[in-house]
Amino acid sequence: MKFKRLAEYFNQIEGVSKRLEIFDIVAELFNESRAEDIDKIVYFCQETLLPPFHGVELGLSSKYMIRAISDAAHTPTKDVEASFNDLGDLGLVAEKLVDKDGGLSVLQVYEELLRVAEESGKGSTSRKIELVVSLFNGLSPLETRYVTRFILGKLRLGIGDPTMLEALAHVEASRSNNVPLSAIPSQSLKKDDKLETFNNLDKIPEILDIARELTEDYFGDKSPKEDVYQNRLASNYFKSLLELRRSIREPLERAYNICSDLGLIAKTFKESGLDAIRDFKINVAYPIRMALCERLSSGEEILRKISALEAANLTLDEDTSITRFEKIAIEVKYDGMRCQVHKNGTDVQIFSRNLERMTHMFPEIVEATRSLEAETIIFEGEALAYDEVTGDLLPFQATMQRRRKHNVKNMAKEIPLKLFAFDLLYLDGQDFTMKSYENRHGILADLLNKSTQGVIEVSVTSIVNDPEEIEQIFNSYIEKGLEGIIAKRLDAPYIAGARNFNWIKLKPSYKSELADSIDVCVIGYYAGKGKRAQFGLGAVLGALYDPDTGTFKSVSKIGTGFTEDDLKQYYTILSKIKLDGKPSHVESDMVPDVWVKPKYVLTVTADEITRSKMHTAGRDNEGRGYALRFPRAEGLPRMDKSATDATTVKEIIDMEARQNKTKSG
Repeated sequence: MKFKRLAEYFNQIEGVSKRLEIFDIVAELFNESRAEDIDKIVYFCQETLLPPFHGVELGLSSKYMIRAISDAAHTPTKDVEASFNDLGDLGLVAEKLVDKDGGLSVLQVYEELLRVAEESGKGSTSRKIELVVSLFNGLSPLETRYVTRFILGKLRLGIGDPTMLEALAHVEASRSNNVPLSAIPSQSLKKDDKLETFNNLDKIPEILDIARELTEDYFGDKSPKEDVYQNRLASNYFKSLLELRRSIREPLERAYNICSDLGLIAKTFKESGLDAIRDFKINVAYPIRMALCERLSSGEEILRKISALEAANLTLDEDTSITRFEKIAIEVKYDGMRCQVHKNGTDVQIFSRNLERMTHMFPEIVEATRSLEAETIIFEGEALAYDEVTGDLLPFQATMQRRRKHNVKNMAKEIPLKLFAFDLLYLDGQDFTMKSYENRHGILADLLNKSTQGVIEVSVTSIVNDPEEIEQIFNSYIEKGLEGIIAKRLDAPYIAGARNFNWIKLKPSYKSELADSIDVCVIGYYAGKGKRAQFGLGAVLGALYDPDTGTFKSVSKIGTGFTEDDLKQYYTILSKIKLDGKPSHVESDMVPDVWVKPKYVLTVTADEITRSKMHTAGRDNEGRGYALRFPRAEGLPRMDKSATDATTVKEIIDMEARQNKTKSG
């Protein structure tokens, strides 16, 4: 595919705002893409050259891109800066000033950008600029717009991974049925705006009504329209298409979750088909997307959920013995950095929760892992700083000081770490994710107890089926300064990338109506006023993540809880990712002074969850979303979390329900 064609698709996406319209365009793009191009196209859509665990960055700021545009356009730097001040978008500036002929392929543009990223050492910035200028000489104005934005990390297309996975399934479902791509409901949804109807397979009458109206569009003169009009063929047809798309989506998502490389998945799918995706295997050094916890507010609730007693409508009273609860595992919830450790022979790689490579930061964990009696292994744990004299675990802030690129050896001596391992995912060629937690944890404990030089320990685990015992364990950990507990189903597999009730966390209630903290993704900031004017920033706008749509939805403006140093650091951090307008995958009626790329997660506490028409998270038919009453920031962004690790809309709905239940007694 020519890069000009990809730029035209991006231009189409930029011109629409509805999620379904974006979906249709992405599906058409993937349908047109060839196997040799599609991985690169996926990376361009993700605004990255390679998945984050490769650590590849282009490393050019606006300042240097102005120089590149100036050189390519043979225009004085001051004129480029003037255009930038006028247009507010260097992509538009490049499009206006750099008037060359296009013709490069997607692969050629990708490889040139990879060369830019690979330049390092003395004089690398000048060499990067020269490479960009050379690339611009082979691009048309429209192509230059999107390459410039891509280099700056400001593509702003808002194409989330869920959208791309669904689009891949959409294309395959269409091909498998030998019908035009538009024959699957997405096009009708664009016309009729009835997403819920098509997503709910029980609403056959509504589907049939829409099908009658749109059959001409779907089938033309080559299909049995009369049959569709006169009987349930239409409803069955659409139902089968939806079921087919879902059956394709599930293995695609599973494959992505065990390798974290959507480009690789798309390429494998295009080249080798669905069978290759179903057979996709874990690869050491490709991080597995981490399983996540749900949350409940008591030991009894946890046992009810895991034991499925709630579904049977049983209550815990004098006539119901607690021995009817299933046994569950209770682990300590440490407040550290979650790590996924990969070993292949002597090579060890460590990945963070947001899939970034952290190997060089933790030399003691690397050495301890090398001593394991396993040729290949993938396991997870929580890394925490500790006091070598007392053995006490240190606060999260101390642990985060180990997250650095320089002076690592000295810092390792000053702030030593321990890794508390809690799950085994892969061992000597065998995938353990589908085995039970009890089996995984037992084998991991046996392996680690043999030799890890005391650096890696197995997380403390208790097996219980008594709500009172859970509360006792919970209280004992809180008294020791730990964060809480995590309850786990003994028979549950490890579901990569999923948040479900196989794992349930319980943390202490804050002195407020809200029983837990919330992680919001920062989507914008407000300029400081009064005393805060000197810091450049006075408040931030936070959003929740909606994994079903791949969007971020506003929930709160946060201006309390920041120290002066926090405000300065937030301004520095956020200024580097500011955008010229609202990203298409952000839904917010509130407009901050500056929009930013959804990237950083901020932990927030509040008095309670309320309903408000000012915010879009969980918005109902009356236009009321969820909001936070008296929100307070808890320090700096969680660098160990990515934007999609933010609290989800579903979680806030569940939290409000528990809050209201607590209020009512």
